Amino acid sequence: MGDHANQDDLAAAMALMQQQMQQMQQTIQAQQDAAEQAALAQQEQQAQTVPIGQRNLPRNIPTTRSAIVPPLCTRQDFEIKPALIGLVQRKVFSGLSTEIPMEHIESFEKVCSFTRVNGVPPDYITCMLFPFSLDGKAARWLNSLPTGSLTSWEQARTAALRNKITSFRQLTDELFCDAWERFNDYRRECPHHGFDDDYILDIFYDGVDWKYQGALNSASNGDFMTQTTAGAFKLIENMAASSANKKEESDCSMKGNSSDAQKIDELTAKVDQLLKNNQGHVFSMEQPTAGHIQNQNQRQPPSNPHAVSANGNSQPDELKGLGMMMQQLLQGQQVQAKALNQVTTEIDTRMDNMFTELNNKYDNLAIHIRK
Repeated sequence: MGDHANQDDLAAAMALMQQQMQQMQQTIQAQQDAAEQAALAQQEQQAQTVPIGQRNLPRNIPTTRSAIVPPLCTRQDFEIKPALIGLVQRKVFSGLSTEIPMEHIESFEKVCSFTRVNGVPPDYITCMLFPFSLDGKAARWLNSLPTGSLTSWEQARTAALRNKITSFRQLTDELFCDAWERFNDYRRECPHHGFDDDYILDIFYDGVDWKYQGALNSASNGDFMTQTTAGAFKLIENMAASSANKKEESDCSMKGNSSDAQKIDELTAKVDQLLKNNQGHVFSMEQPTAGHIQNQNQRQPPSNPHAVSANGNSQPDELKGLGMMMQQLLQGQQVQAKALNQVTTEIDTRMDNMFTELNNKYDNLAIHIRK
């Protein structure tokens, strides 16, 4: 009986204590609410008495808006040398799509590793120097982060690499396969990014060109976001493989077209040179022959229509296209042979006529002398 009575007394005491604690909590909460209301009332009262111009003045301005807060340095006599800052600024990162953030961070860490001072944490040096290694878009990104949100170099390093993933955009004229490969490179450079696969897919979908977004939607019954995670990755991989195949075909076609264009240019040069050679050869055969006949007969020989025709054929007004060039190339030898044969035949005929005429004159002269 005694033990049972003691247990009842203990339970009653516990219940009383709980009741008292609840009352204390309620009292504290009521006091906090009253204090907040009093503070609000005081602010409203002050706002009514303060002029508008003073109320619009900025307040609570931070001493620095830097997102990076380096760890505490216990040495008061330590300072970063300007030479080290200049060395960091020799290779800045601007956040361009052609730049690789991991390479910049590795190079930056190598430069910072040259300085080691007792009592100075390594993170202090890297956190202090990192803003000096950024420029342009990258510097604006760092300034856009909440003030004091990065308290170690590991956090700053991860934030820089994560930004490259979240700000992914497909480049102009960049193939789908190249964009997917570049996006995966960013993921490999920051394996500790902490993004789940669904968010990764959403970033890539928002970053590609609208025509590829349409292709992804068309292959997903109108909405790419209705795909499962595995199905979405498989669809992107298939589209990237198809894009890579088209890229190879395009490269082969471009190489073939380039080779064909080079051959056409070489053939065109040869055709032009051959036509010039044919033209000069016909003129050189025609002019001495005409001069020789004129000296023998003491008269201008009649014009040779065939020679003129040969000259006309070997001197086209304008070469239009490869077809005309090829046609003249095939006909060039025939025209040249025909022109030479005509000139040779005419020379032989003229020589025979001249020889016959001279014989007749010689016979007439001999007869006249005999008389």
